[in-house]
Amino acid sequence: QHRQLLPMEMIEPWLQQLLTREWQQQPLIAFTTVQMVQPGVATTIREAIEHKLKMSDCPSSWLLLLSGEVSQDQQLYQRLLGDTMPLGIRLNQ
Repeated sequence: QHRQLLPMEMIEPWLQQLLTREWQQQPLIAFTTVQMVQPGVATTIREAIEHKLKMSDCPSSWLLLLSGEVSQDQQLYQRLLGDTMPLGIRLNQ
């Protein structure tokens, strides 16, 4: 279940601004951008983020997070601890 924390009218301009930054030099900007994407984000913005992730040599797991194939809890755990969780175990908030 996904909660929308901010209105799309606020999120999309921020995402467009983050797309103008140099992600290879500042990879945490790319990670933040992926974290901000919500289900209602325009397809063109989502595609631009996906393209920039690929062009910036960002981890492929970020593409999975963007597509919704990896939960944010699992991704955060991997990012912070540099390890994967055993199958069947989930990080609860």
